[in-house]
Amino acid sequence: AKSIVRTQTHIEAEYSKTWSKNSDYIIKRKPHAVKWSYGERLMSNLEEKHRILNELSFWIDILKPKSVLEVGSGSGFNLKILSERYPISFQGLELTEAGAKSSEFNIQGSMLAMSFPDNSFDLVFSVTAIEQLPRDYLEAFGEVYRVTRGYAVFIERFKEGQNLFQRLIMKKRDFFRHSYKEVKKVGFEIISFSPLPFTKQKCRFCVLVCKKS
Repeated sequence: AKSIVRTQTHIEAEYSKTWSKNSDYIIKRKPHAVKWSYGERLMSNLEEKHRILNELSFWIDILKPKSVLEVGSGSGFNLKILSERYPISFQGLELTEAGAKSSEFNIQGSMLAMSFPDNSFDLVFSVTAIEQLPRDYLEAFGEVYRVTRGYAVFIERFKEGQNLFQRLIMKKRDFFRHSYKEVKKVGFEIISFSPLPFTKQKCRFCVLVCKKS
């Protein structure tokens, strides 16, 4: 298959199509093979989302933010679920018009140039949004640093969590494939880093928790 060059135009076209689908798109996607430390089994996209939301909930419980921003919020699925559990302020920033219109939490905008003032949110998080920025990721990290007044949680495909096969796929697909330590370049202090205890064939998600210094 031909290698992809991931540009802003490519991202907008791909995800405009994705978020124009029905709201139950996430639930209806076919299960995919996931490898655990004790073997391999099929896991639905909804179960994967559940596990990622559990991780976000764990850190919200610890950090106790009053205001939360998700960058690259897509259909607003994460924010809808989290808002049902936590009586705090949630906001989503979504690149595509289709995604922005699909959720009451979303506004349209780019994580490379956010319209929010400095120190607007107690916590900013992303779930596989930075992966779309193989070259501009430092701009995104810098904008997250600017708008958070406290913490950031990135659930992304950081280099340290991938095997050789996964790194080759990420290169061919032109995804972000750099070290979690890159966030230090914009001023973040690293609190915690760990790969999630499951891996897809093509990638493994990692959780990076940072504090504004």
